[in-house]
Amino acid sequence: MKKLGWFNDVYKLLFPKLCSLCHQDLLDSEEQICTTCLLSLPFTNFHKNDDNTLSQRLKGRFEFQNANSLLYFNSDGQVQQILHQIKYFKNEYLAEYMGKLMGERLKESYQNVDVVIPVPLHKRRREERGFNQSERIGSGLVQALQVDLAPYFAHRIVNTPSQTNKNRSQRIENVKNAFEWKKLTNTNILLLDDVITTGATLDSLVNAMPTEWNNTIQILSLAAVTDN
Repeated sequence: MKKLGWFNDVYKLLFPKLCSLCHQDLLDSEEQICTTCLLSLPFTNFHKNDDNTLSQRLKGRFEFQNANSLLYFNSDGQVQQILHQIKYFKNEYLAEYMGKLMGERLKESYQNVDVVIPVPLHKRRREERGFNQSERIGSGLVQALQVDLAPYFAHRIVNTPSQTNKNRSQRIENVKNAFEWKKLTNTNILLLDDVITTGATLDSLVNAMPTEWNNTIQILSLAAVTDN
């Protein structure tokens, strides 16, 4: 046991566990983000208000039961740092951790869910990136919600340019007719995105689904931009 303890001490010295935000050493009880940084994150608490800012933004564009986001997106802040680490530095462990955190905090709002479907990437974009960030977030989310992750029902059939730096009308036009669905009926679907800006992607995705399939839609994202 003493030898094992010595080995663990050396391992921690050579490969320290650092907070993904402040880069300080993590305690054994902490994972990915230290407690100090975790407490400073800008949580939206949208789940406490059905008529929250995100719901108001999406209302009238497609039918949905509720819409929530865990965090406010703050440009050049912690949330952007989290998203960049997941999306561009391929930190899949952080993505899964954030998904679990989201599920643990919001599971009371998502009791009536059959499957979680992440917003899909085009296959070419997925090959370039190596993974779908929303799907990796979803892998953590379903652990907390105890439901199935089902990325194979929705497909992005058009390799659209990035939505970054586009205004709302440009975003809507950019993702028009970009999605198709494999048939899925009478199912309570939770659509998961990494960040919602104008909602144009969700608008296109949901409206690509035939209404006669009789599915219910709920919306969730890791972060939301609220000043658009």
